[in-house]
Amino acid sequence: MYQLKLISLFFFLSSTLFALTATEIAQKSYNVNHSIFLKNMMIKKRGRSSIIVLSRMPNKKPRITAIERFLSNEFKGKNVEAKDLIVIRSGKLNGMGILMTSYVDERKSHEYLMWLPALRKVRRMAEPKDAGLGAGDIAFLEDAKLRRFYEEEYMLLETKVMNISLKMMAFKANEFGRYTKKLPYKDDVVMKNRKIYLLKSTYKAKEHWYDYRISHIDSESFSDYMTEYYKDEKLIKKVYRHWIDVPSLNDSTKKMWYYWYSIDTQTGYEMLTYAPQKLIKINQKKSKSFWSEKTLRKIKR
Repeated sequence: MYQLKLISLFFFLSSTLFALTATEIAQKSYNVNHSIFLKNMMIKKRGRSSIIVLSRMPNKKPRITAIERFLSNEFKGKNVEAKDLIVIRSGKLNGMGILMTSYVDERKSHEYLMWLPALRKVRRMAEPKDAGLGAGDIAFLEDAKLRRFYEEEYMLLETKVMNISLKMMAFKANEFGRYTKKLPYKDDVVMKNRKIYLLKSTYKAKEHWYDYRISHIDSESFSDYMTEYYKDEKLIKKVYRHWIDVPSLNDSTKKMWYYWYSIDTQTGYEMLTYAPQKLIKINQKKSKSFWSEKTLRKIKR
């Protein structure tokens, strides 16, 4: 009996001593969500397959954009967290490129260079957090790139084993034309019996489109399955992320999202971003000079 008590005490002290703080959980989740653990990620259009960004209001014609993405995290010595090149491959903006540079220094604003193919010029633009975009677009941009870690305060609400139902955007057959055939859809995907951290992240600035968000973070992979955004104590947005194992790493704890879906609970505005798994290439041999203004100028319409 005495030995059993010692063993129980040992496990209790171990779990207490090695328990992660809210800030540590948030940092690990940030690293996973932004793929910080990768050297680079290349998602290039192949035939008619590409990353699809789709947004729509109820009973309105959807906005559909095909894009390519090239991410690199190999600039640590230059105070750069990452460089991210986005190229639009459809519609009137076909050929437009945006090179985003994220800096480690909290005092330094991120840099955005935009290639305008019609003018054959590169323009510098400010961080678009307060630009005239829809709230769904802003939510995605913050989730994928804009939100900086120090901008929020973190609190661990609880840890519990639970099931999480991950939603996807619903659509009818042929609703989006040829894009419908390429978009996955199920009623929901249920993550069963996962040990989840419920993390509250409160935005420090008083004026912002949300006050705080509650994330459902997997305790093993630190992938954030679902986030609920609140303003004036009202739920205003839900974001669902679908994750896969990172190709070629052979590590089940390393995840990356390939399907991101949000819905505005007030307006019904929906947005999804889908990256076909077959297009995702990891840790390719690519010169750092690829992520430069010179590459922007070479983009063809």
